[in-house]
Amino acid sequence: MNFRILFLVFFVILFCNFSFAAPLSLEFEKDSYFSGETVQGKIFFDESFNDVIRSNDFYIGFNESTFNIYPVLIEFENYTYFYFDLPVDLENGSYDFVIENVLYVNNNVLVEEDQFFNLDIISLEGPVFTISPALINIDLETDNWFEIELNNPSEETAFVNISFLDDFIFTNYDYFSLNSGYSKTVRFYVSSYFANKSESFIYMDYSNLSYSIPAFIEGLVIREEENVSEPINITNETQILGGLVFIQRGFDADLKLGESDSGFVKIFNDFNQDLNDINFELTGNLAEILDLEFTNVEILKAGKEVINHFYVNENKNGESGVYEGNLEVKYNDEVYDSISIMINILSEDEVPINDSLPEINISDERKEPDEPSSNKPLLFGILAFVVVLAILILIKYKKSKKKSNLPFEKN
Repeated sequence: MNFRILFLVFFVILFCNFSFAAPLSLEFEKDSYFSGETVQGKIFFDESFNDVIRSNDFYIGFNESTFNIYPVLIEFENYTYFYFDLPVDLENGSYDFVIENVLYVNNNVLVEEDQFFNLDIISLEGPVFTISPALINIDLETDNWFEIELNNPSEETAFVNISFLDDFIFTNYDYFSLNSGYSKTVRFYVSSYFANKSESFIYMDYSNLSYSIPAFIEGLVIREEENVSEPINITNETQILGGLVFIQRGFDADLKLGESDSGFVKIFNDFNQDLNDINFELTGNLAEILDLEFTNVEILKAGKEVINHFYVNENKNGESGVYEGNLEVKYNDEVYDSISIMINILSEDEVPINDSLPEINISDERKEPDEPSSNKPLLFGILAFVVVLAILILIKYKKSKKKSNLPFEKN
């Protein structure tokens, strides 16, 4: 028997097993997470994947204990994005992030195996907050605003700073504190006029930590730059083309008694000429609770914008009730645009009580996970190699022994 052929056969078997490729790849947004934070990531499935991933297919394991996580799953383009909140009482360590019973085709055979990934978690040592949603998908044909809820499950106050990759996304709350056990909903606006790309990011920084929240934007209208004429004084008889518009649409806020707030609006001159004497006016009963930084703009150049800040219950003496109406922008006594505003001053019995976050207890009920499926082919290959090596050593030993038993030739 040709033992070289036998060795070659086992060598092929070995490398056939090494040719195994995982049916999916996974990427976390950050290298590590503190307990209590929101974990963000995305999954890419290759052509061998033959399954549907569900929220109850995920769990995390550590030191022979496991717990379910039920992430939110969002399919967008070629990826499945996910996010979920970590419990606040996790200890330091490298955790198994597991997707159960994944079906895929390997060498023309349908295989069902768990997929294992590494997730590094650090024990909570300061303030954290969770975010929901942790991914934004907005269609500007139907909406130009969205909201993100922040919740502080830690025992310390988090000081939050919000910034943006692009200036066509903005908010009235770019810096604020979030006390322990409290939540806050922040509204964001997307300028349909200035938005010029389909993907952007929102950044939330706090205590040397940060979130990067992807925002996918649909329904874009890419505008071509217009030739702007020299500044002139506009009169009632002047023929002009364009508009005078607010970039965001609406503002709502719920405040406790004695609480104040502030924000801003942006107005954009879409006319092809400069405008003089632009006025802001409040309708309804908004003037009782809201003050504008200014009510008149002497000149706003063509293609430019102006920011007008407003202050809600600045004197902190507003009575409980609903204050609503519109903020209008006028030119030549004509209303060109308006946004709705509603301020709700809550009475003492209406102040929402912050419910504590549900505890997620680590349980030993789930059976201990098997060794990662991706290691099985490797182990089989190594075993095959050891067997081949043992056979070759045995053969060589027998040959040497046989030679040693032959009579010596006499000279």
